[in-house]
Amino acid sequence: MKAVLITDVFQSILMFLSVFSVIGAALVQHGSVGEIWRIASEGNRTNIWNFNPDPTERHSWFTLILGGGITYLSLYGVNQTQIQRYLTVRDLRRAQKALWWNWPILFCLGLSTAFSGLAIYSRYHDCDPIRAGYINNTDQDASWRN
Repeated sequence: MKAVLITDVFQSILMFLSVFSVIGAALVQHGSVGEIWRIASEGNRTNIWNFNPDPTERHSWFTLILGGGITYLSLYGVNQTQIQRYLTVRDLRRAQKALWWNWPILFCLGLSTAFSGLAIYSRYHDCDPIRAGYINNTDQDASWRN
């Protein structure tokens, strides 16, 4: 179990480094966080105040809370790997402490991955393979590369 935990720490470090390298590359290209945000806003990628209760809406506060809640309940409540980790801790108090430490780290990872998505969008927002003539329609496969 100790090897699994060490591997998890190493994997987490690699995830943070890769996400921050994507953000860093976008910052070098665009010069500021504000410029990345401006490009994302112009492309309607920053609609964070969507409170539409319609369940067919792709991303709204309601769909994210419901879907995220179910996801995290399955990950932290009944996931066999996570339960094994709980059982390796000496007592309930330490398991709870580990979960409380996990929350801000996971929050930072979620925020940074979301912003890295905006950073990637800022790089490729004007990349249109139809306008460039690489493909003829939106559902064409990748056989044009051969």
